[in-house]
Amino acid sequence: MQRKIIVMIAFIISACLLVSSYIAFAGCGSDSKELAIPKKLLGVIKTVDEKNNSINVRSDVSYDPFIIKIDEKTIIKKDNENKTFKDIRAGERVRIRYIETENGLVAKTIVLNPETEGNKK
Repeated sequence: MQRKIIVMIAFIISACLLVSSYIAFAGCGSDSKELAIPKKLLGVIKTVDEKNNSINVRSDVSYDPFIIKIDEKTIIKKDNENKTFKDIRAGERVRIRYIETENGLVAKTIVLNPETEGNKK
């Protein structure tokens, strides 16, 4: 009787571990790019890499450099106006929402000079 209870408990624990690992890794496949939760970054653009469509941003919080890729879905704004990759300049302050992918950090939105956002003259 005691042996049956131990086997039953071991089975239940194994099943729980299997289900929890499935839940933990659900959405981690190649289709998870759109499911990723965007993170925020506030900083200054150090360099613009036109060849790789990316920018190097120094974080205001950690002072760490972040290489952020820009793709065709990235929304770029300045003073509430739509901008393009060519409008991005080194030395500008930015607020970025990005996601982590298997290919690196990809910007969802970039706001250039966020301090002036909403103060259109």
